Amino acid sequence: MNKIVLITIRELKEKLSSKSFLLMTFLGPILILSFLFLVFWINMESTKPVKVVVADPGLLLNNYILKQDHPDIQFEIINEQIDREEFQNGELYKDYDLLLEVNQKIFQNNTALLFYRKDPGAKREAFIQRALEKRLEEMKFAELTNLPYSKFQELKKPLVLKTANIKTEENAKIKRMSGWVGWFFSVIIFLFIFIFGFQVLRGVTEEKSNRIVEVIVSAVKPVKLMYGKILGIGIAAFIQFLVWSVVILVGLIAIKSTMFPDLYDPENWKAGDAIATEFESISNQNEFVSLVYNQVDYGVMLSWFFVFFILGYLLYASIFAAVGARISRVSDVQQFLIPLTLPLIFSLFICGYVIQDPHGNLAFWFSQIPLTSPIINMVRLAMGIPVENAWEIYSSMLILILSFIGMTIWAGRIYKKNILVAK
Repeated sequence: MNKIVLITIRELKEKLSSKSFLLMTFLGPILILSFLFLVFWINMESTKPVKVVVADPGLLLNNYILKQDHPDIQFEIINEQIDREEFQNGELYKDYDLLLEVNQKIFQNNTALLFYRKDPGAKREAFIQRALEKRLEEMKFAELTNLPYSKFQELKKPLVLKTANIKTEENAKIKRMSGWVGWFFSVIIFLFIFIFGFQVLRGVTEEKSNRIVEVIVSAVKPVKLMYGKILGIGIAAFIQFLVWSVVILVGLIAIKSTMFPDLYDPENWKAGDAIATEFESISNQNEFVSLVYNQVDYGVMLSWFFVFFILGYLLYASIFAAVGARISRVSDVQQFLIPLTLPLIFSLFICGYVIQDPHGNLAFWFSQIPLTSPIINMVRLAMGIPVENAWEIYSSMLILILSFIGMTIWAGRIYKKNILVAK
């Protein structure tokens, strides 16, 4: 046991002193935070108000266009033809972003033209189209009937179907969105297993090809060497993710206080519902904001993450070590990466189906198979596991632990048999 500890410490020190390890320890969370900040910033930029000048020389709209609650679009109707060249280059219309032309035969041809200096995006374009459609619809309805248009709107009002759990009343849409939180944690598990599992594979292969291992096994049994290598690199991975977690959580708080400062103003805490409504409107504009700040129970997710990351890493690292013992040349390492990580890649693909049906047969069986369970279970946990189905998570952990023990014994035999074999 002492020799395993010594080898573990040796591998850990080697990792911690590596410049690339130290670089990724701090650069990794910064890159993730930069991505999140960029997404938030793009969302805020995309919701800046745009002004639409409506050219209606035939007074067809009667100086009015229906408006919905869309704070980033402002209409202004001008009852004259607007020269396109003047709109593009003139001073008179420089404050307008879009030009909407209403031709005098619009009731016959159902066609309007929208010109822009900068593409408004599909969402704004669709809203402008709906607003004009509703105004024309209102005018046609008024011409054909004596009923107020509000009555027609009541008849035409679409059905809203809200799906919720009968016990918890949890909204199904929010639950499915939470599944993508689990998918994000699954991607992190995949990256760490891939990166550090590859280091186990490469390290074993290099030591074997350089004949360094012959010196090492003269003082320690090959199986203990394998255990020490797996544990040392695994502890380094664990430390790196702890740093990632702290930096990312602090960064998320900083981004929240910078981009959404009203949520941190004590004066606004008294408002309660008003502030919640304001933040909800921000979240509705960008579901990603809501996903990050409203729907992640970081305590629960990080706890389960460490469980499935550790067990998943130990399982895959033992496989990588066994394969590394069979390889004689470092150049052969690359060709084994895809086959070794294919179950993890497949798991990420399956996650989409799991989010749609987290309690179906597909989700259940792949959450029990040890090669895929670390990925699938993070998605299921993010979406919530009913109390009566909690045994599925614990059975998955038990299978994963037994698989790791069995794989370690099998890998240890291969390692012991092949570590000194040169081909």
